[in-house]
Amino acid sequence: MFNTIKKLLGFEYEIDSKIFCKALVQYPYNSDSSGAYLSHITAVWATWKGNRITVHIKTHCPGILIGKAGRQISEIKELMEYMSKNKDLSIDIQEETMFNGLYY
Repeated sequence: MFNTIKKLLGFEYEIDSKIFCKALVQYPYNSDSSGAYLSHITAVWATWKGNRITVHIKTHCPGILIGKAGRQISEIKELMEYMSKNKDLSIDIQEETMFNGLYY
């Protein structure tokens, strides 16, 4: 109900993020074992405002997701744009610091 009110008033509201989670799983990461990096992603959610979708990704190691010179994240963004059929998409990457010391 609150999402409907937010949509009518033009505020940012949360949408289903299954498409974007599927894009993260389907992307071939540069690691030897496929999907090894997915254990570092703690949360994925998407919001919609106007005609712009923002995908929020919480991860322990954002540098691995971004890649050298941002190449890997731009490829993931292209895949998400293709799967969602929306060209106005942005990705917000946040570093999860709660259990950061466990992985080193």
